[in-house]
Amino acid sequence: MKQNLRTLFLFSFLLLTVQLMVAQEKEIKGTVTSKADGLPLPGVNVIVEGASKGVQTNFDGHYGLSVNVGDILHFSYIGMKTQTVSVGANATIDVTMDEALESLSEVVVTALGIKRQKKELGYAVQEVQGDDLNRVITTNVASSLSGKVSGVDVSMPSTGVGGTTRVIIRGISSIGENNQPLYVVDGIPIDNSGLSNDSEATSQWFNGSDDGDGISSINPNDIESLSVLKGAAAAALYGSRALNGVVLITTKKGSSGKLEVELISGISVDLVNANYKDFQTDYGSGTNGRLPNPDRGPSEVYGYTTSAWGPKFSNSVGQSLVIFDGSTRPYERVDNINDFFRTGYTTNNGISLSGGSKNGFIRFSYNNIKNEDVIPKAGLERNNFSLNGTLKTEKFTFDAKANYITESAKNRPELGDSPNNLGYSLSGMAPNIDQAWLKNYKAEDGTIYRWNTNDYLLNPYYVLNENSGETKKDRFIGYVSGYYQVNKWLGANFRTGIDTYSFGSKYFMGSGHTWPGRANGYLGLNNINVSEINTDLIFNIDGIKLAENLTFSSILGLNRRDFFREQNSRFGNNIIEPGTKYISNFAIQTENAPSETKTRTNSVFGSAKFDYKGYLYAEFTGRQDWFSVIDDAAFYPAASLSFVFSDAFDATGDVFSYGKFRSSWAQVSNAPGAYKNALNYTVLPSFNGSSVINIKNDAAPNPNLTYQSKTGIEFGVDLAFFKNRLRADFTVYREDIDDQTMDLPSSATSGYEYISVNAGKLRNEGVEVLLSGSPIKTNDFTWEVTLNYSKNKNEVISLHPDIDTYVISEARWAGAAIVAPVGGQYGSIVGKDFLRTDAGEVIHSANGLPLFTNDKVVLGNGIPDWTAGLNNRFSYKGLTLQFLLDIKQGMDVYSMTNSVGATKGLLNVTTEGRDAFNTARELAEAADPDFNINTWVPTDGYVSTGVVNTGTAENPVYVQNTTPVNPQSYWNTVFNNTPAPFIYDASYVKLRELSLGYDFPKNLVSGLKMTSLNMSFFARNLLTFSKDLPNIDPESMYTSGNGQGFEYGSLPSRQSYGFNIKVTF
Repeated sequence: MKQNLRTLFLFSFLLLTVQLMVAQEKEIKGTVTSKADGLPLPGVNVIVEGASKGVQTNFDGHYGLSVNVGDILHFSYIGMKTQTVSVGANATIDVTMDEALESLSEVVVTALGIKRQKKELGYAVQEVQGDDLNRVITTNVASSLSGKVSGVDVSMPSTGVGGTTRVIIRGISSIGENNQPLYVVDGIPIDNSGLSNDSEATSQWFNGSDDGDGISSINPNDIESLSVLKGAAAAALYGSRALNGVVLITTKKGSSGKLEVELISGISVDLVNANYKDFQTDYGSGTNGRLPNPDRGPSEVYGYTTSAWGPKFSNSVGQSLVIFDGSTRPYERVDNINDFFRTGYTTNNGISLSGGSKNGFIRFSYNNIKNEDVIPKAGLERNNFSLNGTLKTEKFTFDAKANYITESAKNRPELGDSPNNLGYSLSGMAPNIDQAWLKNYKAEDGTIYRWNTNDYLLNPYYVLNENSGETKKDRFIGYVSGYYQVNKWLGANFRTGIDTYSFGSKYFMGSGHTWPGRANGYLGLNNINVSEINTDLIFNIDGIKLAENLTFSSILGLNRRDFFREQNSRFGNNIIEPGTKYISNFAIQTENAPSETKTRTNSVFGSAKFDYKGYLYAEFTGRQDWFSVIDDAAFYPAASLSFVFSDAFDATGDVFSYGKFRSSWAQVSNAPGAYKNALNYTVLPSFNGSSVINIKNDAAPNPNLTYQSKTGIEFGVDLAFFKNRLRADFTVYREDIDDQTMDLPSSATSGYEYISVNAGKLRNEGVEVLLSGSPIKTNDFTWEVTLNYSKNKNEVISLHPDIDTYVISEARWAGAAIVAPVGGQYGSIVGKDFLRTDAGEVIHSANGLPLFTNDKVVLGNGIPDWTAGLNNRFSYKGLTLQFLLDIKQGMDVYSMTNSVGATKGLLNVTTEGRDAFNTARELAEAADPDFNINTWVPTDGYVSTGVVNTGTAENPVYVQNTTPVNPQSYWNTVFNNTPAPFIYDASYVKLRELSLGYDFPKNLVSGLKMTSLNMSFFARNLLTFSKDLPNIDPESMYTSGNGQGFEYGSLPSRQSYGFNIKVTF
């Protein structure tokens, strides 16, 4: 089937190429001005009818275009009436535009790719133009959404080159399933599954690399616009895939006229920001204030590379110590982090060609993005080829597109609990250990030096030089579509599209290290093949007059979705010939049971829209899905109302320009994954010559499993003032998600780890605000500003009757977990806390160490309370300065980097009481030849703030704690019992993007045989304000899954500075 579709695409483009003829053309030019004040209008869209691409006027209102005599030009601009002009003999066409005070006639892309006037919509849709997505160079276009759309929370975990981007629309919708939106490109849904368990819904402590997601395959330079369907009503026509919202991407098409060539080239320099400001620099390797003593055994040599409980540097001048490789080094502070990294860079180069005649046009583009990461030997390269074309007659339109993407990555960094985690290794070194010394990890006889006491912590230079990782992905996205206009009110559209890719990974580990189970060498191979085919038949009924002032429009459609995924993996242990990275070179070879998923969904859908006098719009939609994975069919109704009261009451003037009230209600759902309601069998590799049939299910089958459903309601108002110079959109919403799909732990005697059930209810309530305006607008200078704000309140209303808390993710240390508790918020961070009095004072035992609660309590939440984005754009003639502030507030993070840093004596907070303790220990040691540090009771040291109960539990009597303790013992006790001191407010304000660009004057570039020339400089992640989280970046989560709120040996953040140039001919 996939091969047949590819053949169809190739034949379609051959047909297009043969039939496309360039008509006789002429160059026209002109100026567009405002009738109100006579000033030129920059940014006016000048489109040739029948083509989706034209030009925009420059800052002086000038434009130039290649057209044919008889072409129809449309001049459109927000807040102005669209002007239509026919091309005649004149080479100059000047246009004067009137203000459209009666309404705002923006056109946005909605569900199924249908373009609608925004005033008709009874729900919130926000659109981002392609130029706003490719202003800076990124390897994942979804990251460019950060701070630009209200109600959309974009997270970029520090997972390294080519990593996933997490996008959440209006909060969490599913407790136990994926929460990322559906992505639709040119009407074709694409697969955005993460390719590693980093992106899984459970997000347990992760121990591998982030192998990327699906949306990263899309070339930002091909995007015309991006629409975000936020609420249930906006997305309802996508049925069972609409639970988490929908992101619609419309790519660029060709246009009629002479051949246009566009060249794009840019480079970005990436700098690491490894700033451990709150790590102490006064004490080095050792324990209990002593230097390591090699005479006590080998562990004294390698055991303190990652422990900083030794003596003070200023008290140990001239002393030295033997380190892990047997060499002697001075005991003094060194700079041990930044030099490990390198300056990274990303290049982006592309070309596009478009042209054609009035009845047919075509566009081809090629883009190459190449990254050399800040981590040595890590990088990515992606090639993107795209070809689309259109043929038109009076009644028939044929469209086809083919997009082929190849991607290869090397040495993606491993994260979280992986022994290969470079960030964890580097951030844990004592301040007297230079990271460069770790380069000497191998003795002359090939033996690998042991460099610390943790078997699961590998030397970072061993990881770089002896281990390797490779991933490759080949992807094809394409469609063919035919639209036939039967008569003036009826049209029919047939479309079939495919998204298919193959992904392979190869991860190799050398031998001689300490990782149990892999110490003698390891090779892991994984192959994934995915295919999704969607076929639609849609009938459009438009403009039927039911009465003099009442118009009816409708769509009726059918959809079939076929999804296929297979995965094969195997691994080898005990390498035979060192350095040979083939599975046949391993003594033990294990092949995992293959995994295969096939699902089908058949759907029928429709809508009915009523338009009364152009100011009152009512729309009703419905969709029914039949699933192969469950027996139940699902029906999704939706209703919306839009009332443009400024038109209805003729209430516009110099101050008030536009007003619309909107409301909507809808239901959508999410079907459970395949094979959760029945046994799934697979064939294991042969055993003694016979095949072995194995049950694949981890969860016990539940024949009653059904879909989870969302009921959403929203109200909003859109306003404009001062002739549309100031605009405001306000939205409030509530969404209830019932019958949550979750996996509950099952008894071991059942043979299953879990049982899948439908239970529980989740609620999101929120508000969204979008403000935009032009405070200053003169002939030479324009200032435009946009502010978006959103606040979402999440509550777990209920769960399964047998539980009151659902565990999303667990940390390995201090018993911390991220949970969804009944009556609380999804994403709550829980753990034991310090035992406190009613007044909040920490209670200590008689030995001076703190006491802890018996039960876990809520200590924070990993989901932000509110987000915002502030974008400013200043234009002076051809010069444009733009900056974006990205804001998140009210979220917390449990930093395991800082937690481990405390128990190792690395944090500043661990220095209090050390000098006093060390002095007391030295005096006691000198006075007692049989001194034993383990039995000695400190006479001085760290005195923890709090109280001691000298009474009883029933009748407590609290006095101030005055008992000194060993600081090392104190922080070890805290580390092992509570995460509380290491849960921080991760709120931030980031200068996310800064760009300065210049459009060269038309008369200058025309002399160079160019149509346009733009050069720009940019910076990304330039500054971070309001950062309370020490030592790490507030976005340093290690997962794009649901377990938000844990940071685990994260990689340092990066800043990017770059340059772009774009030329058209």
